[in-house]
Amino acid sequence: MNTVAKTSHAPHTSYCTHDMDAGNTAFKVFFKDAENQVQVKAFSTHALLENPTPLLDFLHAQNAQALRWRSSLPEASQVILKEALSLWELHLLEKEALLPALETWHYNTVQLGLDRMLHIVAARQSVKTPSLVVISAGTGTTVDFILDHTHLGGWIQCGFGLWQEALVEKAPHLATSFSEEPSYDLGIDTSTALAYGGHRPYVLGLAHAVREQVLARFKEEAPAVILTGGYAEALRNTGVEEALGMPFLHAPYLGTFYEMGV
Repeated sequence: MNTVAKTSHAPHTSYCTHDMDAGNTAFKVFFKDAENQVQVKAFSTHALLENPTPLLDFLHAQNAQALRWRSSLPEASQVILKEALSLWELHLLEKEALLPALETWHYNTVQLGLDRMLHIVAARQSVKTPSLVVISAGTGTTVDFILDHTHLGGWIQCGFGLWQEALVEKAPHLATSFSEEPSYDLGIDTSTALAYGGHRPYVLGLAHAVREQVLARFKEEAPAVILTGGYAEALRNTGVEEALGMPFLHAPYLGTFYEMGV
């Protein structure tokens, strides 16, 4: 295509019908159903870079109007996908759009990634407390700590899904033995051993690392913990909340359709 999608840096997104997150592995399109509930349609980013037709067909079938765009992809990849979306007006969500919401908070806005920044800003709008832990479970799991309006930092680790997929990729014969149901007891055969090993070490390790930082940095003040991302439900079902020993706010689509300037 020779045209590039029309772009806008408008500060509000209420008129955007679809919120698109172009990630390194998954291209997610968020939209609201008839009950105004957020739904998500995921595509392979690599596949769309080769052939964007499935995305275009989906947007046409949805009668999509203006689209909100956010991405951590290299610029060359973003250009390819934006060109494919030339029939729609793209409202770009960039770091600069988040700055008004950070006036009284302290972040390293130069080095902090857009997705992490968006989740932190949306989290502080959801929970009226100066101290937060934001766990975003996607392709990678990111954990960020905010104390007294200051972003202390955090980490990025392999995502919960990749934790399981990596083993099956190297040993594909194990795929039929992998159970979606977690086990809380030691396995006695391949299936039950995978049910435990594919869930509990990840959850317990994550909970231990978060708890370690909370005890070291938050002293007597208990922060609010927000769990978000595509694998949030899987982590919750596997017992991460109980392992951490702190109540969670489960917000799987945190930051989706977030209103700039709120």
